[in-house]
Amino acid sequence: MSPSACVWQRLQAEVIRPGLCTHCGTCAGLSQGALVMQPTERGPLPHSVGDGPVLLPELAYAACPGKGLDYPALNRSVFGSEPDNWLIGHWRRIAIGYATDPAIRRAAASGGVITRTLLYLLESGRIDGAVVVRQGYPQPWLAEPLIAATADEIRAASQSVYAPIPVNALLDRMERFDGVLAYAGLPDQVAALRTLQAARHPAARKVRYVLGPYTGTNMYAAAIESYLRANGVHSAEEVVELRYRAGEWPGHLLIRTRDGRELRAEKFYYNYLIPFYITQSTLYSVDFTNELTDISVGDAWHPRYEAQGGGFSVVVARSAAGQELLDEMQEAGALHLEDADLPSALAMHGHMLDFKKRGSFIRIAWRAARGLPVPDYGYRPATIPLSRQLVEVVIASLFALCGTRAARRLAELIPIQVLGPAFNTLRKAWKALSKPAKRKGLLNVQFITTPKGGQPMPNHPNKSALDQALERTRAELAHWRRREWNFAGVGAHWDATEDYDDINAETYSYFRRFVDGLRLSNLPDGAHVLDICARTGNGTLYFHQHGKVGSAVCADVSAKMGDICRQRLEEGGVEDFAWLQVFDYALPLRSCEFDAVLCFESAEHFPHPERLVAELGRVTKPGGTLILTTPNVLWEPVHALAAITGLHHSEGPHRFIGYRRLLRMVKDAGFVIEQAETTVLVPGGPQALVKAGEWMEQRTRSTLMPLLGLRRVLVCRKRG
Repeated sequence: MSPSACVWQRLQAEVIRPGLCTHCGTCAGLSQGALVMQPTERGPLPHSVGDGPVLLPELAYAACPGKGLDYPALNRSVFGSEPDNWLIGHWRRIAIGYATDPAIRRAAASGGVITRTLLYLLESGRIDGAVVVRQGYPQPWLAEPLIAATADEIRAASQSVYAPIPVNALLDRMERFDGVLAYAGLPDQVAALRTLQAARHPAARKVRYVLGPYTGTNMYAAAIESYLRANGVHSAEEVVELRYRAGEWPGHLLIRTRDGRELRAEKFYYNYLIPFYITQSTLYSVDFTNELTDISVGDAWHPRYEAQGGGFSVVVARSAAGQELLDEMQEAGALHLEDADLPSALAMHGHMLDFKKRGSFIRIAWRAARGLPVPDYGYRPATIPLSRQLVEVVIASLFALCGTRAARRLAELIPIQVLGPAFNTLRKAWKALSKPAKRKGLLNVQFITTPKGGQPMPNHPNKSALDQALERTRAELAHWRRREWNFAGVGAHWDATEDYDDINAETYSYFRRFVDGLRLSNLPDGAHVLDICARTGNGTLYFHQHGKVGSAVCADVSAKMGDICRQRLEEGGVEDFAWLQVFDYALPLRSCEFDAVLCFESAEHFPHPERLVAELGRVTKPGGTLILTTPNVLWEPVHALAAITGLHHSEGPHRFIGYRRLLRMVKDAGFVIEQAETTVLVPGGPQALVKAGEWMEQRTRSTLMPLLGLRRVLVCRKRG
């Protein structure tokens, strides 16, 4: 058997039959007509035309993204080095922008940047054509790839197409094309093209500029057929027009039928189809931001831009040619661009970055553990937290359930007016619930390169995450057994807590300590305040924003937290403050110095909290206020479990304080308790659940809450 025939057999055995085909069309485009991309329930797949053997060049296997492509090597080939940040890939400029031509912007999926760039390249003579996808051909409900050689053809190809289209099936036509090309494709298609460029294939060498959209999930064409059936349209042939993102950004699904019906569904409503019809390749793709392009573009999901409407894009220039082109178009007035920083760009797509950069690797590892073929990308995360893997169990279960015939049929029986809003509500609730685990450590995740060749190196996140969980369990047990500890040990713990603010920003119960403390107290405006164990300064800043802090001393055992605190207060406009590191119970502060003392979740971290509270009594003015909060001892197991699973940072050396002991120590320190309340029944999760918890709090403040509430809040007055 000739080597060329073996290539086709290998692709069938390792990619097509195992369900790893990305539908890019590369093998068909290199087959010299021996293969065509044929529609199937699993997306367009390569199909032999005749009865004879299919002869493919070795390059067809080497460039197949379904088996995985070596991203470190491709980055070195395209950009000269591996990226510093594997979440976004190489970048030279990041901006938020849109096409200044209102017609282009309005017709696009978001800001019209790709369409405007292709038009600019054509108008300036840099290219003679562009490889694009056009919706509505050869039938209104279908789409096809083409080489657009006119401005009208490029304009007609604007908008998104949420179905796999085999763009690289055009390789033979690209090779015959007389002129220079631009290329707009999805990440897997671009990766295959870059592999062909590295091999100096004649079709790929004609491409001078490579552009592409961010790509998270894609759906099989059956999704639209299901949507039609759900709306009483029993054949796609009844469709005369289909647009996935018509109208004002972010757009809506628009379908017109022969009998004059017009079906509409908001983007986030018809997204209910994703779990039912998500493509298999989507689950194993690790490139969300189209990392190998010259310029990649995604929706700018941010309240600031969403409120304005019109369509905004996050635009990433990756190569020197891409940056020069963006700069030139901005100067020429073709694009409106405002520079953005990397954290902002990443935050706009945090959930999908996590879905790709950790979720896909988890799914790949699970598949490899079953002995099935898996794609190999030449790199992987060094570790993945157990909490993130638990989230993936839920996601995988959802996709498995929704992918069944019964679930798909059931979804067609529920009106979109009900299913769409319900899905959107559940989507938001799930994002809120899973956000702490999905965002935890994402921006700091470390990636390692892996050997290529043969069976892909399995990623074993389960083992490493289990080891981490065991280590955290041992640490929590050690904290629980510890009878004595010192200030240095507490300081070292908080110095090493990298994700303090990241986690607390996602934790509803965290900020309630400040909200409830302010609500229950009656501090004078412009008070001189001590914030003991101020951490990153959020408490002082919150009370300052409400006019209660005129001057402040922020004290803590952690020097690292102090650095963050000083920067945060300066940026927040707190002018009169000092920071103090604490080494023992005797504070280097004058007696009766402060109008108010804030002690938020701090006393439990001192081995002898009575001594701390007594010292707080010493530095408080007669008639001054102490606001002290501390967790309910019944929540100790919950805090420990959250730390073990990685959902929250560890509390470090501590001992939660019984309520009677707490009351006794503040009274012994010279305080009279003016307000005592137990707050927070639901510490986090979907907004509806949190609101239900607040409703219960209000109605059970003197019955259920003192027993089950998360936090004790004491507002105390210093006796004269």
